[in-house]
Amino acid sequence: MKRTFAGLLRAPLTLVVVLSAMSYAGAETCSAPNAVNRSRVESYVIARYKMPSAADVVLIESKQANDACFWLLKYESSSPKREITVYLSPDGNYITPLLYDVRADPLEEQKQASEQNAKSLLAGVSPELGGKDASLTIVEFADFQCPFCKRMADALRKDFLPGEGNQVRFLFRNYPLPMHPWAMAAAEMAECVTLQKPSEFWKVHDFLFDNQAQLTAENLKEMVTQFVTANVAIDQSQYRFCVDNDLAMGMVKKEMDLGQKLGVRGTPAIFVNGVLYSGFKDGTQLRALINGTPTDAATTPPVAFNRSAANDGPPQRSACVPGAQPQSSR
Repeated sequence: MKRTFAGLLRAPLTLVVVLSAMSYAGAETCSAPNAVNRSRVESYVIARYKMPSAADVVLIESKQANDACFWLLKYESSSPKREITVYLSPDGNYITPLLYDVRADPLEEQKQASEQNAKSLLAGVSPELGGKDASLTIVEFADFQCPFCKRMADALRKDFLPGEGNQVRFLFRNYPLPMHPWAMAAAEMAECVTLQKPSEFWKVHDFLFDNQAQLTAENLKEMVTQFVTANVAIDQSQYRFCVDNDLAMGMVKKEMDLGQKLGVRGTPAIFVNGVLYSGFKDGTQLRALINGTPTDAATTPPVAFNRSAANDGPPQRSACVPGAQPQSSR
């Protein structure tokens, strides 16, 4: 299939290039793409993935991908922060977002990827419920201002988890989206509680979701601080110092970076034993995932859609996604 790049090449592209043109381990060294091919790829990526202006895009990695001389090119945009990785064919005419080695066992690859995801997801301190030795672990990435995350919180806390006891280990990770004006501040306030006493986090978690409709960017700090003062068993002066000085911002951003690295593109997103599922899931759907995980689970799209009950209406979003139109939680 031929593509025309003439229209994409009109605008100049300014990139800071970090090249790591190391040869693939044990393979013959291949030539890096020349300036013409690199420019074609850069222009195509910006247009194809609807990235911002060329000035906001940086090529952060360039290296040989495999022994077939495909070349890995990784780009990062700053507004919003996002990474795109593509692989350029040896002739410089085709790119693909994924490479599969047919010599490998795909089931073993998926197993190894899930195990690595699970290890990353459990690193560090995170609020959690259930048994640490449970055979099933669910890690949720959520945004306190996302209506679908509120529905997910209700499904998990009120429907699913109470019946599981210590059979399921549940962990929460912050993933505030840039389109929600108070989500980042709420995540930081909740994290300030976690830094002192992770078990007390769940009080703030429930308060934020239960009062989602009443909270605004203007009243958030006052309402949450009043709640924490009256209901949360932590050192209040330390909490205020943490909030006033943005001491939890680094922890929140670290969780966001982890989610982005593992494929989270919207909220809510859950990992069931390291396998990603996107979009709202009710209690019944959660149990279905656990009782019979689909073999194609790892390829669940970042934006989940559900058909109407009558199956004759337009698809309904089940996740908050950057750039999507707001949708009521009712």
